[in-house]
Amino acid sequence: MSLADTRRGVERGVESISTPPRRSFDIRFSIEKPRPSIEEGIRSRPSTDIQRGLAELTIRENNKIEKHENQKKKKKTGGMEDLKSELVLTEHLESILELSKKHTESNIDPNDVESSKGLSSTAAHQRYQLNGPNRLKPPKETSQFIVFFRNFTNFFALLMEGAAVLCLIAFFISLGQSLNAKTEIIYDNLYIAVVLIFIVVANALFTYFQERSSSNVAKEFAKMAPTDNIIVIRDGKELGVKPDQLVIGDLVKIKLGDRIPADIRILHCADFTVDNSSLTGEVEPQARSPNNTSKNPLETKNLAFFGTSAMQGSCLGLVIQTGDGTAIGRIAQLVGQTKPGKTPLRIEIDSFCHIITAVAVVEGLFFLVLGFILNSKPDFAINNIITAIGIIVANVPEALLPTVTASLTLTAKRMKDKNVMVKNLEAVETLGSCTTVCSDKTGTLTQNRMTVAHVWYDGGIRLCNTSVNDKKADFSLDAPTFQKLQRCATLCSSAKFVEDPINLEKHVLKRATIGDASESALIKFVHPLRDIYEYRTEMPLIYTIPFNSKNKWQLNVCQSEDKSKTVVMMKGAPEMVLQYCDRYMMEGNILPKDDDFEKRFNATIKTLSSYGERILGFCELDISNQPDDVIVSQINEQGLLNVKKLQPTDLNLPRKQMCFIGLTALIDPPKEGVPEAVSLCNEAGIRVVMVTGDHPDTAKAIARQVNIIKGDTVEDIMERENIPRDQVPEERVDAVVVAGTDISVLTEKDWRSILKKRQIVFARTSPQQKLVIVERFQNNGEFVAVTGDGVNDSPALKKADIGIAMNISGSQVSKDSADMILLDDNFASIVSGIEQGRLIFDNLKKSIAYTVTHNVAELTPVLISFISGIPLPLGTLLMLSVDLGLDMIPAILYAYEPSESDIMKRPPRKRTDRLVTLNLLLYCYLQAGVVVSCGGFFAYLLVYARNGFEPSSLPLLYFNGYFQRGAAPLTNSVGSVLNEGDQLYLLHLGWSAFYAAILVGQWGNLLSCKTRNLSLFQHGIGTYWTVFAMVVQLIVACGIIYIPGLNMVFSAVQLPFLYWLAAVPFSFFLFGYNEMRKMMFRGMGKNNWIDKHVMW
Repeated sequence: MSLADTRRGVERGVESISTPPRRSFDIRFSIEKPRPSIEEGIRSRPSTDIQRGLAELTIRENNKIEKHENQKKKKKTGGMEDLKSELVLTEHLESILELSKKHTESNIDPNDVESSKGLSSTAAHQRYQLNGPNRLKPPKETSQFIVFFRNFTNFFALLMEGAAVLCLIAFFISLGQSLNAKTEIIYDNLYIAVVLIFIVVANALFTYFQERSSSNVAKEFAKMAPTDNIIVIRDGKELGVKPDQLVIGDLVKIKLGDRIPADIRILHCADFTVDNSSLTGEVEPQARSPNNTSKNPLETKNLAFFGTSAMQGSCLGLVIQTGDGTAIGRIAQLVGQTKPGKTPLRIEIDSFCHIITAVAVVEGLFFLVLGFILNSKPDFAINNIITAIGIIVANVPEALLPTVTASLTLTAKRMKDKNVMVKNLEAVETLGSCTTVCSDKTGTLTQNRMTVAHVWYDGGIRLCNTSVNDKKADFSLDAPTFQKLQRCATLCSSAKFVEDPINLEKHVLKRATIGDASESALIKFVHPLRDIYEYRTEMPLIYTIPFNSKNKWQLNVCQSEDKSKTVVMMKGAPEMVLQYCDRYMMEGNILPKDDDFEKRFNATIKTLSSYGERILGFCELDISNQPDDVIVSQINEQGLLNVKKLQPTDLNLPRKQMCFIGLTALIDPPKEGVPEAVSLCNEAGIRVVMVTGDHPDTAKAIARQVNIIKGDTVEDIMERENIPRDQVPEERVDAVVVAGTDISVLTEKDWRSILKKRQIVFARTSPQQKLVIVERFQNNGEFVAVTGDGVNDSPALKKADIGIAMNISGSQVSKDSADMILLDDNFASIVSGIEQGRLIFDNLKKSIAYTVTHNVAELTPVLISFISGIPLPLGTLLMLSVDLGLDMIPAILYAYEPSESDIMKRPPRKRTDRLVTLNLLLYCYLQAGVVVSCGGFFAYLLVYARNGFEPSSLPLLYFNGYFQRGAAPLTNSVGSVLNEGDQLYLLHLGWSAFYAAILVGQWGNLLSCKTRNLSLFQHGIGTYWTVFAMVVQLIVACGIIYIPGLNMVFSAVQLPFLYWLAAVPFSFFLFGYNEMRKMMFRGMGKNNWIDKHVMW
């Protein structure tokens, strides 16, 4: 609970605490008390043993029927809607007397709950048999074989598999021909099939092991269950039982250090606090009591939940939910059943595959029909089928998947250097596409440690340093009042630093401490001013009254070693501390408390509360001359040397004789760099939304500090102008703060009103509500990134387009649910990730433009040969070596390409923006592809011309059986006769020339694709990777062409240097054309015909 809650509770009582917080829109709602169940009705009536037996039988039968109906319903809906609904409990609203009537078998004594008898062993056994053990049911596991097999069913894998099957069909057809004709068997199609299958299998293995490493969420939830025996009351006796043996209706005793074994309703407790951070995200331990304080079960103080930890005190509780029915159990089921959708990159790749498949099939069928029209002889019919298959396969971008995977891997490595670890490679690009970041507050935007932000003394608020590099403190160490405040903060505290040499070497704000969050913040504030251990040695503690939720203050009595000075010091809720004071200190002078002081005090409380800060008041009383008059208990000399815990009744303190010193205001401050990071996101068109479990006032204050909220909420305008809500125009409201209690009753109109705002905070949200919020943004067309560190964040992390967990403070459940992990827990690291994600999208476009171009240069030789009958210009294995050898290395290394402009100044891409656009395909197929193909044909024709075959003599040669196995002798234009070996040599020389021409032509394309808008002369060559890639390409090509044995495998021959120069003019032309195209775009600006039809 925030200090604002405490203050309102003191002033107006518990009812004010349970009142829903102010809302930024007019919504009214009510909670209807559910009707009693059949079971409750039966058990509320007195009965004989026979009647009770009949009642239990009826209950069991009704439970069986209800369970069967629920199972049927879950089969239809998957149970998701039920899980996404809010946690519904009624026990926290009922008095102990009502509980005793409802849970008759628990034998609760409403007059003396500590004397309650609990369930009978028989009743507990029956309930255990009916409902099963108290443990989280693991989700149904999919067979690992099926998980692995699914990787063969994505669209790109199916495309590759289909191409491999077609290659096998073509191979077996040609194999039959070769066996019948007793000619040499051609294995080219078999080699292609093997390579395609290898690519698919390798990618499937890579994806399988990646997914397998992040499928441990269910196991991590199971670890939250306690393992030690729990004290349970049955048959009036205390027993130690295993946690999974608990049943609804059991009475359990919880002590310090225990993990809560089930959802329990607290019946009695003594200074009991729990750590709810795993469930609600609240960083401070939460006090518990038997009394209801809120209608919301997650906020009331009389419930404790499974998996949370007891931090202080003890309690007696009634088990009201077990296993999957607990709050944590519902979260675990929600995470297990939440299925993330396809990543934007996967959608883009599938879309590209659809286009390529359509183009390939249409081309293949067209040329198959054309082949039959041109030549319907049976021998050519088989060749037509093989050629059609070749055309289809030639369209398949075999290198696309390895290129994309390698590019994403390189980017992921670069992101890790920037403290962002990528678990799902496709999430690299997703982060760059995100339009909305839903961020948790504690530990993500803030430091996850309470820090003194302000002090108030001598009538003024002073700033304090809240981070390591902060230099804004403006309090005076010499001020007498501040010195008293410093002493009180040091001595009226039991917190201390962890005695570890490594810990003590850290900056004081980063040291680990022993003690609650508020006291830890105080010692971190005062220790740099004066060593706390030195101070405490000088004035040791002799008596103390510890803080408890009833008094809301702590009192320490400290005495100097020579007993010459004894001081009573008190700290706690400011209003409660002020009640013990009739004077205050001003500039070292003690003045009587008056109305003017109280007005200034109340105004300060209001101001500091508006900052979302937790406020502590301090006062003291010097009793150096009368210690025994104050401490009534008889203490001997030896007892004075030891700390003794007292009760308030042990003190003889007049209520209004202490001196008020001042206030400290504590907050979990923003991390360094977060406000700037949020501003950068806003400049990049990304909306940052806070989604937190904290109080709306605290959330709003932090949101202002980190730049999530800059404008006015409706409440700000109402308060400033003193006008009612209905007079505030919608267009004047810039920001909105939505309480979790409102989410379930929001209408579609309300959601539209909220989502159109750029400054949004959701406060007091449950895990289910966080999931609903993410879905609402996604349904609004947003790419949503979610950051979180707790178990309560895991459903939203799983549902988001990209989930981002914290490495240091994050729970293992959140890490397993996320796609990325921030290694330094710093929100500012997300900005680097977004920049890299946007950059990889741009660079993948460049890679695809470069890669698809060579597909055209490989496809045109097949088509031209098929139509005209010229000798085939390029061999199949050489095509494959271009795909997976020459051009894959530059395509991958585009990942290192720097951005052309400040990509963080432009808005995020829309869902309709495609990775592969029509303009990009037109560039590849009709511009760059045509130029590279022309360079290849020029080199090819030059080879034949220099060997006695003019271009006009080449058509129909292939149809007539020349330049292939078993070819008859052929006379060229100069009268030389070429036998089969000569023709095959010339054929392979033409292949080698065409192959070299593709390499040279692609060099022009490689340089052109480095930029999409800028001139290369403006952008520069950039990284040395480009030159490295060109050198590697040349080495690979020379190896294939010139190394004996290797060139035989690829059907290449040693190529004279002249033919390498044939494509150089075409490469220069392509580069010059692209420079001209980009220059026209820059000169004419956007939204002209160049931009619309030529730029990609």
